[in-house]
Amino acid sequence: MNMLKHTTKDTYKKKIAIVGIKGLPPNYGGFETLADNLVKRLNGKYQFIVYNSIEIDRKKSAFYQKGHKITFVHLPLRADGISGIFFDLICVYHAFFQADVILYLGPGIGPFLTINLLLKKNLIINHGGFNEWERSKLNRLERFYAYYNHKLAAHTATFNVVDSETLNQSLYNHFGIRSCVITYGGDHVSAIKKTTNNETYLFDYAISVARADPDNNIELILEVYSRLPDKYLIFISNWSHSSYGRKLRQKFTGIPNITLTDAIYDRIKLDSLRTNAKLYIHSHALSGASPSLIEAMTLGNAIISFDTPVNRETTKNRAVYFNNLKSLQNIVTTIDDSSLIRNGRQMKEIAEKYYKWELIAKSYAKLFDNE
Repeated sequence: MNMLKHTTKDTYKKKIAIVGIKGLPPNYGGFETLADNLVKRLNGKYQFIVYNSIEIDRKKSAFYQKGHKITFVHLPLRADGISGIFFDLICVYHAFFQADVILYLGPGIGPFLTINLLLKKNLIINHGGFNEWERSKLNRLERFYAYYNHKLAAHTATFNVVDSETLNQSLYNHFGIRSCVITYGGDHVSAIKKTTNNETYLFDYAISVARADPDNNIELILEVYSRLPDKYLIFISNWSHSSYGRKLRQKFTGIPNITLTDAIYDRIKLDSLRTNAKLYIHSHALSGASPSLIEAMTLGNAIISFDTPVNRETTKNRAVYFNNLKSLQNIVTTIDDSSLIRNGRQMKEIAEKYYKWELIAKSYAKLFDNE
């Protein structure tokens, strides 16, 4: 059985292989959105090779393929868990012999990248936006592997990419390497204003989007709103994907002013909910320039953010920040509408200046063209 199936052919242009994602079209993730926008904006200049896992619908990928200079390689493997290691291995080694440039998003097989010391390909490693080995949900062995995985990847790469200056300094402190700081764009989202015949928007509400991980302060936010019956919150997460998420859903379901919503993959519905929110609460404590935060800024949401150096860097120190339950409760109960409107305008101005996909694509093109 031929596990690798090429679905298009094209005249030769520099070939860019994108590894480390589930595939295209994108579903719900920062790296997938990054890959999507690089393909859309640079497909006339390069030929892209993208590896699709079994999770990607082939009919949708075939439709996506129309009009793009892209080759899909389909593998009958999942891109996460133990299967994800084999998925990445096959993708990376195939890319080494088929592509001129390998863009590896979120490296998972750092020890196996040492082959590039012999092949000397233009290997670009995007480390994401945080130190993976610091995740509280990882055990000691997993943290050890995560640390040395990124270390080996960093020293094997032609270029290392991070999405914040904060992580750039952190990787230098840990591994002695300098990275290129390239963040994410947000202008793929669309502002969809409320309509009078849509009951969803007939009340003021805050909104938050985050994966159900302990690092994301979800319980803190839900606890605050459970104490404020006149303040409404919509929290969107993958509640059923972990025991932590299931525990929170069980604890906070039934509270009248809190709506717990499963992950939304319909972009129009998600953009509509965010556009019409009174404010956006960014909960991430361990992340980089979070795509969900940048998208909320692009939509003009007022931002209340957990106080970390990266979150301050992303919002240019202009958001409203909290660091514990008491400080968030004080902000939610005292901030006035005029302050929220003013903050939303500031966030949108920052996004329009710094978080455009055209700028991000040009930055990656410079790395692709390096000989």
